[in-house]
Amino acid sequence: MTSYDPNLSRRAFGGAVGVTAAAAAVGLGAASPAHAAPAAEARHSGPEEREFRAERGRRSRRPNILFILGDDLGWADLSSYGSPDIKTPNLDRLARQGVRFTDAYSGSATCSPTRFSLYTGRYPGRTKGGLAEPIADKSAGLEPTHPTLASLLRGSGYSTALIGKWHCGHLPDYSPTKSGWDEFFGNFGGALEYYSKLGLGGEYDLYEGDAE
Repeated sequence: MTSYDPNLSRRAFGGAVGVTAAAAAVGLGAASPAHAAPAAEARHSGPEEREFRAERGRRSRRPNILFILGDDLGWADLSSYGSPDIKTPNLDRLARQGVRFTDAYSGSATCSPTRFSLYTGRYPGRTKGGLAEPIADKSAGLEPTHPTLASLLRGSGYSTALIGKWHCGHLPDYSPTKSGWDEFFGNFGGALEYYSKLGLGGEYDLYEGDAE
């Protein structure tokens, strides 16, 4: 999640969004014609959706950017994309107020490579650790010196935060705060038990910044 508001805290973010575990975009495959009709019906529950295009001569503040990456999320999991059985009103509202893409492809079908690709804008295999799944060797990860989506946005004046799953390397060498994010609250590993906050290896894995 990236925000131009320097006063937005982690707790304020969590309360405003009302969802957990999302680290950084709703990854959806291409919508097929068979799904177009129900998707259109779902979108008509709020303000009319407009075509995404630049408006010449418009001057406005830079937008806040909320990017939600959901593992194993498909088109049939969101009502704004035509799901007939699952209702997601809060995410639908975000889609109506922002930009809803109908064609998107992730850099991989698994956790870590997808995140390497999202954060760097490169094929996962172009970066060290990008093809590891899962990252079990703590010597592998996203190099802090590599430019990332967060570091480039921060260089343009944005405040940046990552909430949820990082899965691109472990401390002490790798972390979101070393790769461009001002704030981090979440887990370093691939999965986290909700109640105990223990990772797959039985280790405690809930951090704020680089501290447990």
